[in-house]
Amino acid sequence: MVELAHHEFPQARILVRSYDRGHAVELIRAGVDYQTRETVEFAYLMGAEGLRALGYAERDIEETAEEVRQRDEDRLSEQVQEDDMSGRDRLVLQPAPEPLSKAASKDRPAP
Repeated sequence: MVELAHHEFPQARILVRSYDRGHAVELIRAGVDYQTRETVEFAYLMGAEGLRALGYAERDIEETAEEVRQRDEDRLSEQVQEDDMSGRDRLVLQPAPEPLSKAASKDRPAP
């Protein structure tokens, strides 16, 4: 579809929605001007809400969200340039749990 669109409408910018990471890589390699994955933005929003529900400070949530986004963008870029396994070092496979600070936990209701 991307090749056909480029051929038939060479001046058009191609903006697409991909259904997953692999599809995003294919579309970028095909030369789309912009792509976004359907569920990734919602996953970022849900993650931020989860951190809010746990009582994390807004500044920490924003920093974490930016770090996750940047790591994901960097990994996607590596996968486009190389192969599907590129950027594995950017994955956090074993999270290191941290206790909530007293300031954060005092705002949470008791279980």
